[in-house]
Amino acid sequence: MKNTKKHQQSRDMLLDTCMKFSEKSFEFEEKREQSLINQSSLMITAFSFLSVAVLMVVPILIEYTNVKKGDIFICLVFILLLLLASMLTALFVQWRWKYQTLPSPMEIYNHCIGHKEEFSNKKYNIPNMINTLNSVYQSKKKINDKRVKLITISISLFILSIMCIVISFMVLK
Repeated sequence: MKNTKKHQQSRDMLLDTCMKFSEKSFEFEEKREQSLINQSSLMITAFSFLSVAVLMVVPILIEYTNVKKGDIFICLVFILLLLLASMLTALFVQWRWKYQTLPSPMEIYNHCIGHKEEFSNKKYNIPNMINTLNSVYQSKKKINDKRVKLITISISLFILSIMCIVISFMVLK
């Protein structure tokens, strides 16, 4: 009898630990999503500042240098296209893709009532909760992985546009 009670406590502790880790994983994926969206907002802000700076410099270049307007225009268009592509990919990071959500409270209630025996026993209850959290977690993770790729592309395009600005100034001297 003692051994069975000890085994039960051990199993309950394992289930509780699994539940805590599952909840943390879900919470971290939520924080990851917010972090990626914040990074995207920062990229859009950086895009705005750099675009304004580039557009402010162009009239100065045209008026106070001997550089051909056509050369300035070609460089300007190329740089602005890169910046625009960077901004658009940053905007796509903020897109609210459809993902698996948790069931509604009424659906949970009806499911629990329909499976009373299972949900009155911790042995079945926690694995069901973990399974439900896992499906939402997997859905969010898949979308967040897309966001990571998009933000990487946005940053790469932004850096490429800065490199083009530097190269343009060196070439157009």
